[in-house]
Amino acid sequence: MSATTLVVGLTSPASAQKKSASAAPYVPPAGGWERRSPSALGMDSVKLADAIAFAISKESKSPRDLELNHLQTFGREPLGNL
Repeated sequence: MSATTLVVGLTSPASAQKKSASAAPYVPPAGGWERRSPSALGMDSVKLADAIAFAISKESKSPRDLELNHLQTFGREPLGNL
């Protein structure tokens, strides 16, 4: 590897960061999320539906309330009432 290649390799990520930092972030107004079909974004809608179904089938059955989850998982801790 030559010194020129090394310098190019070190400066490329910095250049990429400058380009992405100049683009304005997408911040939708409240209740105004932009919607697009999977095909409009180049995604396979069947594979996306399969991925969503898989994620839903593997979702945790534990309560989302972490205090309740903790109490159900470990039982009564020696800390008294939480």
